[in-house]
Amino acid sequence: MRRLKLASAICAALAVAGLAALIGGIAGVGLDGDASLAAVGIAFGGLTAIFAGLFAFLLHRTHRLAAALARGEGVIASWRVSPSALAAYRANEAARRRDERSDYRPAAREAEAWTEVRFSEKGVLIGDHYYFGLLSSGLQRFTAVRMVPEQPVCIEFSTAMDGLSYGGVALVAHHRQSALRIPGAAGEQAQMALVLHHFRDVLAGRRLVDAGYWPGLIRWSLIVAATGLLGAIAAYVCAPAYGSAMPDLSFTLIALGAGACVGGLVTAGLFSLFARQQRGARRSGN
Repeated sequence: MRRLKLASAICAALAVAGLAALIGGIAGVGLDGDASLAAVGIAFGGLTAIFAGLFAFLLHRTHRLAAALARGEGVIASWRVSPSALAAYRANEAARRRDERSDYRPAAREAEAWTEVRFSEKGVLIGDHYYFGLLSSGLQRFTAVRMVPEQPVCIEFSTAMDGLSYGGVALVAHHRQSALRIPGAAGEQAQMALVLHHFRDVLAGRRLVDAGYWPGLIRWSLIVAATGLLGAIAAYVCAPAYGSAMPDLSFTLIALGAGACVGGLVTAGLFSLFARQQRGARRSGN
């Protein structure tokens, strides 16, 4: 969890720095400063503040969920894995092909002590350091859950992750499938059955978890889009007043506002798709 907290703090610091650069660029315009430097400050500051702020929010949210589980809040099932069982789990994973290994990969030193596994309605905390979100929709999601009859017995989540990368000429879409196997414990069959039942209900749509998550992200995306649109319109309307003296700044403000508007609408559409996937699964499961 320390890594989550650190990553969230770094993103928050970047967002504050971006906001400072944005404000500095705007102040430079008001003080008749260098228009080119003001344009750079506004462009990079605005983009950094938006994206770093979004990542800071998501990482902080994940850290809060993990910290709540560590305090025992929202736990729906839990058990403790013995050092010998965790060592056997590591041996089983090492025997698998590299592309078939679990996303949970404890270090050898962690098999020297008992490890507590805590499940919430939307994630799992293993020990004090490994938190995995378990949503049925989104860029990263689980697509199936089952029990793996080995020693120790494991609960296996089939997971999928979609993404984009720049291939030198165009954006390339990626789809990655993997597995998250979580070791169980002897005598805890009832607790493991609760986990299976809950997440199968989530996947089938019989249980809707965190119903406000995607709508909340949609609202924030639309706010960003509306703010960008208003900013682009204001820059366009004011362009005749300072456009001839500072054409770079005028263009930068319009482009930044238009980019924020388009980006906000695209992300709102993407989040709407994820929300429909969640609701669609629920209808199909009823």
